[in-house]
Amino acid sequence: MKKLSLIVLALVLAGCMPAQEAVVDGESEGLEALDQVEVVDDSVYTNEVFDFSVKKIEGYGFEELPSGNGIVLTKHVVIQKEKDDEMQDFPYRVEIVVSGVENVLNYDGIAEMVADRYSGFQTEFDARGIYVNEGMGENAVRHYFLMSGGDFVEASMKIPSFVYNEYKGEFDQLVEGIILF
Repeated sequence: MKKLSLIVLALVLAGCMPAQEAVVDGESEGLEALDQVEVVDDSVYTNEVFDFSVKKIEGYGFEELPSGNGIVLTKHVVIQKEKDDEMQDFPYRVEIVVSGVENVLNYDGIAEMVADRYSGFQTEFDARGIYVNEGMGENAVRHYFLMSGGDFVEASMKIPSFVYNEYKGEFDQLVEGIILF
């Protein structure tokens, strides 16, 4: 085990140093350093079933959905809020879900799906997808839909309505970083 640890350490250190030249029979040959080692970035979630990746948001908990279709990012927040002339703690949760959604109803595109499922809600279009804003009394939900192959990628944020504007920009930044492949 010690020998394996030393080999791994040597490989890591070798990757930090410039490539060395080897001399074989009087000729110089470049040594390739660690080209075959794959570096895994834990800050990015990749879903190979629905062909997308998304960068996780710092400060949020991360959990993969049991279905394997995506992730849930959560953040628990406590703020001071005035109630009955007294400041009180008010805890709330920010929840962002990014997942692949199978196009089981065979919609021709995002616009058809949104018109069918979210008629009457405010929509915003951008170059890649569609935002849908749902006001649900105390809670607000902001969705974003992209087309990935014949299926959809949906990102949604559920949050108390009174802090919606505080997190809207963070959510929009997250969806701008969704990469389809």
